[in-house]
Amino acid sequence: MNAVTALTSGSIPSPHRFTCFSTPRALLFIRFVFEAEASLVFGTDLSLDFSSMKPRDLLFSCCLLFAFAVTTGAQSRADDAEQERTLPMGSPAAEAMARQLIEHEKKEHRENIERAQEVARLSQEIQRDIEKKARLDAEGARRLERIEKLARRIRSEAGGSDMPDALKDAPTTIEQAAHRLSRIAKELSAEVEKTPRQVISASIIEKSNEIIELARLIRRMS
Repeated sequence: MNAVTALTSGSIPSPHRFTCFSTPRALLFIRFVFEAEASLVFGTDLSLDFSSMKPRDLLFSCCLLFAFAVTTGAQSRADDAEQERTLPMGSPAAEAMARQLIEHEKKEHRENIERAQEVARLSQEIQRDIEKKARLDAEGARRLERIEKLARRIRSEAGGSDMPDALKDAPTTIEQAAHRLSRIAKELSAEVEKTPRQVISASIIEKSNEIIELARLIRRMS
């Protein structure tokens, strides 16, 4: 049996069995607690005369008021949290949050453009090396690995994933593959620069997958 049930049913032992209820100091303390809780809940000073109340009834009233205070406090905290999540439009906090979001999107787009530019630059370097040496050296292999990593990130930013048969009409020589890699990488760089980051671009995804497959083909041919 819990405390509230005991109090309401009258089964709680009589006050004379609890010395804390038999002294004026104890009654004064309970009165102080009741008035303090009432002040917190209702937001105003509350002074009541408890001289005619039995200690059991006074304790029961304190319990009820305390439970109400806890519930009200929890609801108030929930309301504050909801207000933080739904800031009013036009408020300084909402405007600051919007500016931060815009700056973040600009930064992400700028970084993606830089990735595509690096892919184009590395692809041109590979093409020049293969035209001179007709093979891929250790430095070229590292460039290819970097190109694959960047192309996968660009593809992911565009909302894409692996695509079967991404490389159509595959080149038959390493020189042809290097030339095509350089050309597609240049096209990809231009397209990433002009495409907003939020847009899912099928063309960027296709070109990224083609670059990945060309890099793998050049590695096999070398």
